[in-house]
Amino acid sequence: MANVLALKEEGTTPPVEGVLSKFSEIQGIRSTDDVRLLAQRHFDILLVDTSMPRIEAQDVVRALRSSGSASNSLILLFDFNESPSEVRRRLGQLAKLNPQGVSRRPHLRAMLRLLNLSQESLARMLNVSSRTAHRWLGKTKPRNNPQLRRLQRLVELLIDTLQTDRAIQEYLNHPNPGLGGETPIAVLGRGEFGRVEADLQALREGVYV
Repeated sequence: MANVLALKEEGTTPPVEGVLSKFSEIQGIRSTDDVRLLAQRHFDILLVDTSMPRIEAQDVVRALRSSGSASNSLILLFDFNESPSEVRRRLGQLAKLNPQGVSRRPHLRAMLRLLNLSQESLARMLNVSSRTAHRWLGKTKPRNNPQLRRLQRLVELLIDTLQTDRAIQEYLNHPNPGLGGETPIAVLGRGEFGRVEADLQALREGVYV
């Protein structure tokens, strides 16, 4: 079961609060200083309200990253003022929602197909031996590997942001100005997941013109 936290501005009652409360903890914040108080807690997924009246969602994301409170978490930005049905639909693209859980991480073979990676490329990306990658692609359950967890979260972000396999392939294999002209797949090949995640977040936030 994924550990999910939804951040809203204290004193507000977004229309989607009832939906979010079924599978996440809802935390009200007064400023980005409150975000830094979360540094000692762990959450797999953080949902940030983009419609907070006095707090910018991008400032919240920066505060989360700088404090280290979300270094291994997937951060998703949503307008909590949208209709509950619309937010449920958008979240459903990431995982099948139910009151007991929100995340169902993609299978390793499915990720390999989506990213169009070879077994050897996957091994380099996760900093494991080719033999280990081969076992993981077979019947052996992957051990607790931080790089694999980050890759799984990044694939979830890719799917949620770009939605179709074609759009994901075009994004991964075209030179990206936000990545110094490199293709995202080349950056991922060096295990630099944070750079691609930041680029996807910028894409979601409408930074690109």
